Amino acid sequence: MKKQKSTTKEKTFGFGEVMSMLEGMNDGIQLISEQHSGIIGRLDGMDARFDKMDARFDKMDARFDNLETKVDSLETKVDSLQVDVTDIKHKLSQKVDLEDFQKLEKRLIKLENFVLNFSQKH
Repeated sequence: MKKQKSTTKEKTFGFGEVMSMLEGMNDGIQLISEQHSGIIGRLDGMDARFDKMDARFDKMDARFDNLETKVDSLETKVDSLQVDVTDIKHKLSQKVDLEDFQKLEKRLIKLENFVLNFSQKH
């Protein structure tokens, strides 16, 4: 087998070739810069939208706090009503039914008539 000699030869570029490569690099950098500016613009737009959304969430949070306060107030009122209804039920259970009252009234009238008749006879 033959040994191959590896010879490395440095390639040298001429002025025109270097300028051409630099121009290509400048074009690439310019393109990256334009894309970067576009991305920054879109990110700024997204920031503005997020700020608006954040403001809306703050308003919603305030509305929920207000709603929570109202619900707490209603809960207090319902508890009070429940106590009142319990008191009313207790008081009503101690009252005489209208039908029973009318029966008692008729009996009383009969009794009064009987007593009057009895006293007039004696």
